[in-house]
Amino acid sequence: MFAVVRSGGRQFKASLGTVLELEKLAGNVGDVVELEVLLAGTAGKVTAEILKQGKGDKVIIFKKRRRHNSRRKNGHRQYLTTVQIVELGGKKIEQKDKRKIITRTAPVKQTKEQKAANAKKSAEKASKAKLEKAVTEEKTAKAPKKQPTGKKPAGGTGNSAKPEGRGTINTKSQNSSTKPAAPRKVNPGK
Repeated sequence: MFAVVRSGGRQFKASLGTVLELEKLAGNVGDVVELEVLLAGTAGKVTAEILKQGKGDKVIIFKKRRRHNSRRKNGHRQYLTTVQIVELGGKKIEQKDKRKIITRTAPVKQTKEQKAANAKKSAEKASKAKLEKAVTEEKTAKAPKKQPTGKKPAGGTGNSAKPEGRGTINTKSQNSSTKPAAPRKVNPGK
């Protein structure tokens, strides 16, 4: 069984036990609110319990007018209320099916003994890592170096001259004359 309810100008499909995020509703955590029903099969009344009051994700609004050096940037976080449908057409949700309210608490401070134990564990990890690094270095040091083969490297050693062929330019054959170029004759003009 389900019903279509309206809240904050939007419509939601609600069934028993469904958790919805609606726009801000008046009330505190644990309060029961009645929602407006648009469509219901046999349900006449829909009530929900407020689980959490909070804000949604940040939305960035950026407006720019080209070629006018005009930019405007704003951020917005919508206030939201998280509710759970607890009654739908006379049927109520069972206590075991209710969603538990999660509250965040501040982190617990560590005692001196716990800090000492954590420091000891981190020191053990560091010494273990050093030992593993030393073992790997010994293995690499003991490995024999590869003997060079009789093959020449693909690119050449750099000292050898490139063979003449396709893609190379022989500058000696093109500019065999050593005479400087003749000066240009200038037309004295009219």
